[in-house]
Amino acid sequence: MPSVAMEKLARQHMTERGDLLLGVGFAHSRSCNFALAVGLAQQASIFVESDHVYWAGFGRDLRQVELALTLIRMVEQWKSAVLWINGRRRRLWPALDVLYCYRIALSCRNHRAHCYQVEDAPSFLAREHGGQHLSGKAELMPRRVLFPCRLLRSYFRYQPEHPESVSAQMEALAIARDYDWCPYLDVDAFEVL
Repeated sequence: MPSVAMEKLARQHMTERGDLLLGVGFAHSRSCNFALAVGLAQQASIFVESDHVYWAGFGRDLRQVELALTLIRMVEQWKSAVLWINGRRRRLWPALDVLYCYRIALSCRNHRAHCYQVEDAPSFLAREHGGQHLSGKAELMPRRVLFPCRLLRSYFRYQPEHPESVSAQMEALAIARDYDWCPYLDVDAFEVL
């Protein structure tokens, strides 16, 4: 029953408040950290308590992200803990990866200084047969690319024979890894320099 109540709370409040980054829900617990978890949840942009079910919606600013990180780390082992982002339930571990990365980007004057990486001689663009440019036109192999996501970079393997673009391949990987909700993710920013 708590999960049904949490789903209802999440859907209602995440829809009403488009400015929220994510929602964390949990049920009453016998954990020694329960009171602290409720105290953290109460500091969220929105907090709702209903029938021993607690739901907190966190905003996109640095303070809210840090509160969300702390709360998620506190309740991540609780069976009742759920995370809602962009209208759907998400896995906690990938969300922590994204939140830690997003927190760093928020701390920077310009998030691209953290998120984007320029790489020399990228292995994911290498071709054994003459090297074609990403447009498919025969050209010299580019020496550098701008990769728009630090978090996805270590998982991405360019598939030169794939019928879709590099951006589409990155988007598919972001969805598969549950990283697609990052507010700064812009797969279309990939660029051959």
